[in-house]
Amino acid sequence: MVAEETKEMWRQLRALNPVGDQGITTIDVPTDGNFETNHCKECTDWTTIDEPKNIEAALLKRNRIHFGQAQGTPPTISPLREKINWSASTYESERILVAGENIDSTMLSAAEKLMLTHFRRTTDLDTITAQITEAEWEGKMKVWNENTSTSPSGMHLGHHKAIIKPFPVPENYDYEDPNKPPLCKDLRNDLVQGQLQLVNYAIKHSYCYNRWSKVATFMIQKEPTPKYTDSESYTSMKPISISSWE
Repeated sequence: MVAEETKEMWRQLRALNPVGDQGITTIDVPTDGNFETNHCKECTDWTTIDEPKNIEAALLKRNRIHFGQAQGTPPTISPLREKINWSASTYESERILVAGENIDSTMLSAAEKLMLTHFRRTTDLDTITAQITEAEWEGKMKVWNENTSTSPSGMHLGHHKAIIKPFPVPENYDYEDPNKPPLCKDLRNDLVQGQLQLVNYAIKHSYCYNRWSKVATFMIQKEPTPKYTDSESYTSMKPISISSWE
């Protein structure tokens, strides 16, 4: 009976202090609704929210502000905004690569002029071979950390790490048998060549597959701030973006 009571006691204690990998259950947000980064750092009046939908909405609002902090910097305002489009495909963009500056200098500040100077091309275009070899592809697969990538299609990076492993030929394999099954190493080579063709096609034709444009953003909790030990405020959370490896 003593052992059972002790076990039950520890079960109840664990329930009162759950492990920290259950996701975000509560967050503190500024009561006035101002989610600007500087305001959050100085805010003293917070409200705790615990509804999942409200938490998600608050985090999305916060991240839009966080990732949009470049607004107001030279590339996002006149005159550079009109001269250099989002894809940097304008005439002025090309001239900046060659000359370092091709916009009326009277319209630019000293900092903007310096920035454009650093945009000048330092190497000739197309000096890098627009093709990935099998050895290069396998080398990247070997060193790529699975914890830093995601896979919306379900084809995890681990699948491709598996196909670059050697597949030994069975000792009793009969090469002369016309009905012999294909070797695993041959199937593996076909898969690798298929991946190489997809990647090299995209490089050659400057094509971006839809799955390449997806990024997963996660919010991780830092150490709780001294004022907030029961929930996490914005200032004690950090966004992590993981790109699709595919």
